[in-house]
Amino acid sequence: MRTGDARSTLEGANRPRRTFWIEAPAFDWTALTNGRQARTLSQGSTLFEQGDPVRSIFVISRGRVRLATYSDEGKERHLMVIGPGGLVGDWGVADRGSHLTAAVASVDTTVYEVPAAGFLRALQAEPELLAQAMAFAEQRIQALLQHHDLLSAGPAVKRVALALTGLAHAHGVPHPRGVRLQVRFTQAEMASICSLSRMSVSTVLKDLFSRGLLLRDGRWLVIAEPGKIDALIGSPDR
Repeated sequence: MRTGDARSTLEGANRPRRTFWIEAPAFDWTALTNGRQARTLSQGSTLFEQGDPVRSIFVISRGRVRLATYSDEGKERHLMVIGPGGLVGDWGVADRGSHLTAAVASVDTTVYEVPAAGFLRALQAEPELLAQAMAFAEQRIQALLQHHDLLSAGPAVKRVALALTGLAHAHGVPHPRGVRLQVRFTQAEMASICSLSRMSVSTVLKDLFSRGLLLRDGRWLVIAEPGKIDALIGSPDR
């Protein structure tokens, strides 16, 4: 498939261009991080738990953070993954005073910790910073809508196809063989966000590779047939 054909297929898909994966948003949080020491977290470390008091906001400098909520019975629901340039911990700071989600480092991650009171003062003092925070809040609402779509998609193949399509819209670039995803993810991350087992995700990806719908370009994933991946989302359940 020619690059232009692949890109036009994605651009013309009748599906919102949103993704659960917020990678490297074009925001500058220097006003919050100036003079602060970066803090490194190992993979699996918890920044905060759902319901904890909001004492700090975290600016992600490197790595990825996964947000999740828990039911009264303790069942975990994964919401989104946020990469460098993103904020976590600000939900609940102005109203409830407690974190609405839990936040866990998906990989080794570096963050800047900003006291909640200082964060609110900065938003009040700097209109541009406030506008930026609102824009990032909108991106995360889009991610929540994508997660809702994923959970409503049904079978594993539809959930993974929808996730791949969202990633292509948000992080895809033209490639001679199709559309290359400019983000890398682990099967565990894909399984978490799609509410599937890692084995189910592995099975779906192997099938897509065997059918030539997905390819590898070094460490990058290439969607070779974007139209066919998108068609899987609307196909009858199986």
